Amino acid sequence: MIAVIISLLFFAGCANQGRQYTLEELGETIAAAGEFWNDWWDRREAFAWEHIDDSRRNWQPWYEEITPAHHPLSRGYSILLPSSGFTSLNDIGVHLLQFYTQSWVDREQFRESRVSMHIADGSYHYIFGVTSAFEEYDGYLFIFTANEWQPRPNWATAAHTLIEQDGSRAVVETVVSVGEGIREGNASPTITYRFTFMDGRIDSGIGQWNWPLEEEEEPQAYDVHEPRAERPRHHTNHILNIAPVTDALLATFERIHEFDYSQLRGGFYGGERIAIWTYQPVYDFEVVNIGNDTADNDLVFYRISTHGTIDTLVPGHVFVINNYIGVGTLPHSAVAFTDLDGMRFYFAIASDESDSPYAFVLWAIGLFSE
Repeated sequence: MIAVIISLLFFAGCANQGRQYTLEELGETIAAAGEFWNDWWDRREAFAWEHIDDSRRNWQPWYEEITPAHHPLSRGYSILLPSSGFTSLNDIGVHLLQFYTQSWVDREQFRESRVSMHIADGSYHYIFGVTSAFEEYDGYLFIFTANEWQPRPNWATAAHTLIEQDGSRAVVETVVSVGEGIREGNASPTITYRFTFMDGRIDSGIGQWNWPLEEEEEPQAYDVHEPRAERPRHHTNHILNIAPVTDALLATFERIHEFDYSQLRGGFYGGERIAIWTYQPVYDFEVVNIGNDTADNDLVFYRISTHGTIDTLVPGHVFVINNYIGVGTLPHSAVAFTDLDGMRFYFAIASDESDSPYAFVLWAIGLFSE
């Protein structure tokens, strides 16, 4: 029904369909769409806190009598009030038709264009565009508000290049700086988007985060130790491997070390099982509960507590985290270990929240304090 209503409204305003649009016009559409998502992320304009009822949000899905686990209030959403100008997903969809095609509105389910970041050799992790920004449930419109601080595209810096154009179809590459003053004295990271337009509206788009090297840095090539042939390799950094637990995967190991993540999350027993293993011995391996802050315009992490410590994790052994659950956009948990050379490493646990066997990644971080 929503799609039908939107289609009729869109059809009524399509007198200009079929013409070619200038690069300036396409760039203005890209920037306007980007500012809509920045407003959502940063709680500005229509999505400012004055238009949000956050009083009922309750991250307690294990208490069904308070908020069922499937309810938006238990999954990081709050109620978006009518004062925002939106009362339904249909309202959001009609608004987005200024920038996007009907096909995009139906297909993407109110997610912004996805952006991936290179995490490890050959591995990418989605950092934008994974979560549905809005949901409708039981007569209320909900907005996702559990996202945390993260540098966003600065659309005033966007530079657009027309890659191809054929009638009303066009492909535009856009390079935009991310954040302001993230690393003082160094170039800001950028995102390179590739947008496909139909009749002057965005029909698809995906971006790649580009983090500039420091002047003294050189690209790193990691020696990844090959696993046993029968053991699938999922996300691998230069020492550890991480993957969702399966019976077939666990059967390839001689010993299982286990840690119950519910100790960190108030006794919630409905999370996932994650397997972490190594191809060389590591020492003082532990799960670290982390927080985040900024220092000198850098995003930094600090230790809150440590759990599940084992003296040595060796090849043939696997560390299993039971009842794991991620909270928010930035990671709240990491694993720490010392390698054969006595170097201490911290790798945050992150997920793209999909059902993919490659959903989990280990993201190298430095701690602000111990």
